[in-house]
Amino acid sequence: MKYKVSDDLKLLSEYLNISLKDLSDRLDISFETLSKIVNNDIYPSNEILEKIYSYFYENKIELNKEKIKIYKEKYNVLLFHGSKEEITGELSLSHSRENVDFGAGFYVGDNYEQSLDFICFNQKGTMYVLNADFSSLKVLKLGVSIEWMLYIALNRGKLEKYKDSKKLIELKNKLNSYDVIIAPIADNRMFTTIDDFTRSAITSEQAMHALKDLSLGDQIVFKSEESLKKLTILEKLYVCKKERLDAYKNKQKKIFDSDDYINNAYEIYIHKGQYISEVFANEKDD
Repeated sequence: MKYKVSDDLKLLSEYLNISLKDLSDRLDISFETLSKIVNNDIYPSNEILEKIYSYFYENKIELNKEKIKIYKEKYNVLLFHGSKEEITGELSLSHSRENVDFGAGFYVGDNYEQSLDFICFNQKGTMYVLNADFSSLKVLKLGVSIEWMLYIALNRGKLEKYKDSKKLIELKNKLNSYDVIIAPIADNRMFTTIDDFTRSAITSEQAMHALKDLSLGDQIVFKSEESLKKLTILEKLYVCKKERLDAYKNKQKKIFDSDDYINNAYEIYIHKGQYISEVFANEKDD
């Protein structure tokens, strides 16, 4: 899938109310080359792509956000996927990893900025906007809860001590019975809190209240091949270097600000709720 460069250049020319010749001067791209790009006679190099989309961003024309607004008017469900590499061919679970929040699956988010966090470090990372149809799919919706934390800890290998427990076996079976999981995103800072819970440093109440304050929106995980057939990539969005850098700075600020939220929750809810050993205390392992 290619970027819609021709359409975007026409839009830029109209927005600025200038001719293509004037635009070529502003972009420092020859008029001949720019004309060929607009007419789809050639596809631009990475260097020229960066020039074009950096110009949008540096001139406060938030092209990606404007496109998203238009898509939202047309589609009921709009999702985002920040991929470390370009997606080629049909969507597949063949390259998905097991040791992530809900195991193997195709992960997307419901928030553009949050999805941007996943590629802000990677210059080869690519952003996709997708539409989904959940009809005929079995969907599990989770909030911030003990069950949600156990799923994440389980799939990230933090519950080996309880791996044969009846509770975890039931959770595994339940997870595998759904096509799609919709649940809060857990980034690395949030996972540290979940890890504190699974090693009995804090209680379930301390963890959940800290995590609620750190809410990042939902992740949607397509777990079955059948569910992937309900996903459609609408467009590949170009993210210039400056936008990636700004996303990185925003991410670092969120991490810095999160410490206060976490520490407050740990203090206020100390000794309230259950420790991990208590969650499993009333069952007999096989």
